[in-house]
Amino acid sequence: MSVISGNLTTICVFVPFLFFINDLEMMGQMFEGIIFTIVIALVSSLFVAIFLVPVLAGKFLPLSNRVEKPVRNPFLKELYGGLSKALDKLTTAYRRALKAALDNRLATTIVVIAFLIMAIAFIPTMQINMMPSGKDDSVTLNVTMPTGTKLSETTAVLKQFETIVRSEIKGYKNIITSIG
Repeated sequence: MSVISGNLTTICVFVPFLFFINDLEMMGQMFEGIIFTIVIALVSSLFVAIFLVPVLAGKFLPLSNRVEKPVRNPFLKELYGGLSKALDKLTTAYRRALKAALDNRLATTIVVIAFLIMAIAFIPTMQINMMPSGKDDSVTLNVTMPTGTKLSETTAVLKQFETIVRSEIKGYKNIITSIG
């Protein structure tokens, strides 16, 4: 149930974008492919988690314990024993740490809040840039002329566009023109 609810919750976050993709204009165009990819990946992941993983786990990892099926290979027996001891020590250390945290709830809360404040304080130093600032001074112009147009005519048209763009740049920092 946790896998199903987790995947469906994430899918439900992206589905509204698909309904309003035309209303989002440029943002919709930018994220349309990403949204479809995420939704398809999540649906595929959900089907794999529900149908394929249990079948493969039943086939390759049957439920058994070391009493029913003891390890016979000496190397594997030694490896299994060492891993078992290490896991037991880790479990014991975790139990002690958890008991200490629960016995000293006020100190634990203060330490956790201190770590949270330190993490928040470091956010400005992370320099995360999700989208560039868009302070590019370039202009992209795509001009499609009829087949067979002379080079001199094409050059004249481009010079007219260049004049128009230069006059508009005075009022705007960035202009992207696309003529198709």
